[in-house]
Amino acid sequence: SGAATSIEPGAYYDLDVDATGTALLDVSDPTLYTAGDVVEFSFHGVHLNGGALKIKQPPGGGVKVRVFVDSGDGSDPDAGVQMVGGSVINDEQRPIELQFMIAGSGTNTLEGHDSGKSRDALLATPKAYYVAYAPQANIVVNRGQIYGSVVANTVTLDGGSLTDPDKGPAVIHYDVSLLKDTGNPPQISVLSVRNF
Repeated sequence: SGAATSIEPGAYYDLDVDATGTALLDVSDPTLYTAGDVVEFSFHGVHLNGGALKIKQPPGGGVKVRVFVDSGDGSDPDAGVQMVGGSVINDEQRPIELQFMIAGSGTNTLEGHDSGKSRDALLATPKAYYVAYAPQANIVVNRGQIYGSVVANTVTLDGGSLTDPDKGPAVIHYDVSLLKDTGNPPQISVLSVRNF
């Protein structure tokens, strides 16, 4: 809480970022990382409780950051990705450079911005540019715009976010630049759409 904390690539247990805190996934050293590199972080759980998760790239970016998270079977509330009023910041605005690879069948909650601001301010905040790949898990998007791609067993967008003055609408924008990524072929499959 309270300050930016730099995290080097590696395996950890939980990442908890509280209000006013920022976790920096740091791949910025150009002597260690260059464009085209794939760098991995591994967590049991990632919890953004009003704080921010930010990627720190080398000059010019180009490093793919993969964040592996295990959501388990859904019985552990601390497993997986849980964002509550949290921000994901990818300054390079290239979703392929921040990938959440989520194992297990639990439910994960994603957001695209800091919910502690007015609706007008929310719509003006930096958008979240990332990919979430959770083929066996469930994903709920509570609020905010995500630019990139979300793949899951089920994806639920909070319909209440469209009318709630304290939330930015929950929206996912597929980034067509992902079609150029030959390492992860695009897959789009919608079995049903429900509006609540």
